[in-house]
Amino acid sequence: MSTNAPSFNDVLQVVERLSLEEQEIDIVRLRVAEVNLQQLIDRVKEADEEYKAGKYSPATAEEIMREILE
Repeated sequence: MSTNAPSFNDVLQVVERLSLEEQEIDIVRLRVAEVNLQQLIDRVKEADEEYKAGKYSPATAEEIMREILE
């Protein structure tokens, strides 16, 4: 997965310019974002494996909503 995300060093340089309080808050936010991203990656991998195993088939949003509302 290729992105144009800043390098870790770039992020650290930006964080170093913040006050200590701001650094603490940003570090926590970054960590939470990292955990959320990893959880999303894990769910996508699992869904892809289930799809490849034939557990699900392609459907339009309309078909999915119709099934939910039944």
